[in-house]
Amino acid sequence: MKKEDFQRLLAQPQDTWLDWQESFPLELLKGEDHPQWETGKAKLLRDLAALANRPAGQQGFLVFGVEDHGAEREIKGIFKSWKGTDFQGWARHAFDPRLRFSYKELAVGDHIRVGVFTVDLAPRYPHVATQSLGGILYPGQVWVRRGQEPAIALYEDLRQMFTQGERPG
Repeated sequence: MKKEDFQRLLAQPQDTWLDWQESFPLELLKGEDHPQWETGKAKLLRDLAALANRPAGQQGFLVFGVEDHGAEREIKGIFKSWKGTDFQGWARHAFDPRLRFSYKELAVGDHIRVGVFTVDLAPRYPHVATQSLGGILYPGQVWVRRGQEPAIALYEDLRQMFTQGERPG
């Protein structure tokens, strides 16, 4: 994602394809040695899966370092740098089929960076949790976005996914 793409994205309110987060889960910010590190990982993976399980449409975005105020967004920035490969490693065995996403840190001002996940729609879905993690993820769960929040898929969500068939991509 380029800076001008991000500026266009800022004009969009939070939606089923766009999630603005002020910061990464606090459990992650406290470091790997924190007793709830796994909970932080699970929260992040849950949010990615919910975006990936949208039935159709454009790419999804999970953006950290931006606070959503409804009509406008305030850039707060992220205070810890991450490697996209870390997130890919966490997700590798957490869902079947695998999530398709990338992570990039984008400089948006003097010493201000945001973290942007771009979540692609995979032809095969829903993405089903395959392991327990942090008291958030459990095998068999399917996460979706209901409005602006992640939620466990209900019958109607699953029915739509399975009757729609494979998506292009």
